[in-house]
Amino acid sequence: MKALTLLLVPLVAACSQFGAEPPRTERAQTRLTRALEGLVAGPPQRCISPFRRNDQDIIDRGTILFKNGRGLVYRNDPEGGCFGLDSTRTILVTSINGDYCRGDIIRVLDQSTGTAVGSCAFSDFIPYTRPDSRTDPRGS
Repeated sequence: MKALTLLLVPLVAACSQFGAEPPRTERAQTRLTRALEGLVAGPPQRCISPFRRNDQDIIDRGTILFKNGRGLVYRNDPEGGCFGLDSTRTILVTSINGDYCRGDIIRVLDQSTGTAVGSCAFSDFIPYTRPDSRTDPRGS
């Protein structure tokens, strides 16, 4: 019984992390505000095309931005946050169809060791575009 309790305590603690929105630091909020400055949110999308590592901006454990040039940014806020994710880490996405889609698993990796330090799943992707931009966030 004691062994079962020892196994369940970390599991319950891990599950409780996914219920609430993670708090955003002032520094992360400033980075997010600057990254989306002058852009307007569009309707949520279930999937987007994959992005190169250099086109990803991890704001904090609650937000990842995917940049497509200067006029289009996709924002993803993994539901409940993504344990272990911060601007010093990288992500590895497990995708079924080659796109990044809602529900795809994100593994958080330590950049220096390549070790997995957390995971979560994508939520919907919110496209942000310049109001005068003719860029279609669906890629058409």
